[in-house]
Amino acid sequence: MQINKREKIGIKKTLEVLRRLYEVVLVEELKAEDSTTIGNKYTRANWGFCTEDPKIYPDASLHIFPDDFEKRGRMTPMEHKCDCPMRLRLEGDPDDMNASGCFYQCRIFSPREGNKVPHKELALELINNRIAEVQVRIDNKPSKSK
Repeated sequence: MQINKREKIGIKKTLEVLRRLYEVVLVEELKAEDSTTIGNKYTRANWGFCTEDPKIYPDASLHIFPDDFEKRGRMTPMEHKCDCPMRLRLEGDPDDMNASGCFYQCRIFSPREGNKVPHKELALELINNRIAEVQVRIDNKPSKSK
């Protein structure tokens, strides 16, 4: 089984993913699934990086197992170099909160007090904000000299 040698999706590819995600949120209602099956626990939502929509991750190079994506359509998107636009940060959250997993930081799934599932307009605004942040990172990235 082939495993992608890269650890994360590059910043330019992340920008493309965010733009495709924006287009999905424009036309689709939120679909979220929180599995409670013992031994098969997962969460996924079509408005976040945890989507399993091949329109968001259409290229094998974006997957941990690129061959499985090409042969069987298995969705295994790699991590991104930025936070998911649906990430919820509340006042007082520690910087190292990533260790607890994205479920507890997700605007869609988190049971934390102060969280509300985003409506379409908020989701689009959050994605636009993340697109702007990523674009600034790309624009400010030093160019490689030859």
